[in-house]
Amino acid sequence: MPGSNDQRRARAIQNQFRTWPEITNFPAFYAQLLAPVEAAYGPLDSTQLTPPVTFDEGGAVNLATVGRDRRSNFVTYVTCELACYTNQRPSPVGPFEILLTTNDQGWAQAVLTALGRLSFDDELDQGHSVNVGRIVGPNVSLQGVIFERFSTTKIGPRHYSIMRCIGITRAEMQWCLNFSPGALVKRYKQAGLYPNSDVRRASVPL
Repeated sequence: MPGSNDQRRARAIQNQFRTWPEITNFPAFYAQLLAPVEAAYGPLDSTQLTPPVTFDEGGAVNLATVGRDRRSNFVTYVTCELACYTNQRPSPVGPFEILLTTNDQGWAQAVLTALGRLSFDDELDQGHSVNVGRIVGPNVSLQGVIFERFSTTKIGPRHYSIMRCIGITRAEMQWCLNFSPGALVKRYKQAGLYPNSDVRRASVPL
């Protein structure tokens, strides 16, 4: 991303990648958008997870993190290159990034990359569930995710948001079809699991 004073470079990126016109200072934009993440989880780590092949060329999505520097058991991962693109399908609360907290970096990268790509094809919002079993494989207990709204920030003329996703087992995914994701979140809170996605856990009592 360009620096704060490189307006010409920012305009060139807008033209090339079709980013929103109010975003001319990418570091400032993401500092504002991710401020609720820092307020809730603590300062962002000193480095991002940046893949060797960029997201627009088929690689993994860029991720900012909280907890990696201090080697926390559960690390919070948040995408930081989706909301700026005009061809993303905005949620009802605007263009968005996606956040999750988990104890498995590989699972986080695979799931957030897949969800990031999905966000350009389908509208995602609170209460939606997505099956990620084909992405993570059958040996991982968390085979899907449910979405909830984490934060919304007005930047320029537009609202931008962060969606939090929480990993769910196949049994929980089926249960959501008969009841509701909101009811499942209540059970996570009762079990002391919320909002973490523990890739080694069993299903909550249903």
